[in-house]
Amino acid sequence: MAPSENLGGVTLGLFRPSAIGSITATGVSVPAVPPCRVDFDGDGTVTPVDIFAFVNGWFLGDPHADYDGVGGITQEDVFAYIAAWFAGC
Repeated sequence: MAPSENLGGVTLGLFRPSAIGSITATGVSVPAVPPCRVDFDGDGTVTPVDIFAFVNGWFLGDPHADYDGVGGITQEDVFAYIAAWFAGC
């Protein structure tokens, strides 16, 4: 994901049974578009290069290659990644 240049404010509403309040933060970097998990190389586009980057990470044991989040890097991560890549963002 490319660094965001959109700096703005964020207000979070806080609710309790007895009161309503909020917290405001300014100067927060807010990405314009949520990152796409299948953009494995992080260049902002989903291309076949992402598949090669994922497979490379998988062979190297990169923790990001645990795509299904079950724990450990297995062949199931490859299947999960490929299915997600074809589904797109």
